[in-house]
Amino acid sequence: MEKSSADLVFGMLTLICWAFLVVVGIVALSALFSQAGKSALSRLQDMLEGQTIPLAWVIALVAMVGSLMYSEAFHLVPCRYCWFQRIGIYPLAIILGIAVFTRDRGVKKYVLGLNIPTILVSTWHVLIERFPDLEPESLSCDPLNPCTQIVVNQFRIITLPTMALTTSVTIATLMLLTRRHVSADLGEQDESEETEDGEPVEEPYETVDRQSSAV
Repeated sequence: MEKSSADLVFGMLTLICWAFLVVVGIVALSALFSQAGKSALSRLQDMLEGQTIPLAWVIALVAMVGSLMYSEAFHLVPCRYCWFQRIGIYPLAIILGIAVFTRDRGVKKYVLGLNIPTILVSTWHVLIERFPDLEPESLSCDPLNPCTQIVVNQFRIITLPTMALTTSVTIATLMLLTRRHVSADLGEQDESEETEDGEPVEEPYETVDRQSSAV
């Protein structure tokens, strides 16, 4: 695959993530002000039930493969901030993969723990990429490989830091949409407890009937 083709593919995937984030943002915002919005958010969570963690895993895998493709196949040397973002995204491909196969919904707190710092770094990287004067000299990258250099500019708006930011925000959003339900086994146990609680209520009546028949 040529770099221009990769730029187009990953650019389109970024736009799809943006569309998803816009929809979730509108629904979440409406949920703050109306009951209909809360119902819509609940329906959205129902639609994504059981799919949020696998989707986040796929996004993390695609991001990892994409970044390796740019560095290893297209020979683009990652800058310092790119490495920081890789540190935040690469482990998610393993953590989320394990969570998918073990069906561990509790993984979201670990994912968010990696996502939040990555989002902050990506946001800063996007800013200094657009406004290089914002970067202090003390924090400047290697002059031979500056963090402000734009090597991908798909649709004149989507760059590598933009892709990294979109990846982290989308994964964080999917984690926030992940519900932590009570297991079905526990639900069956609750039903059995209710049945057992109901039996003693009938027992006195049965006792009274037996005493009456004895008389």
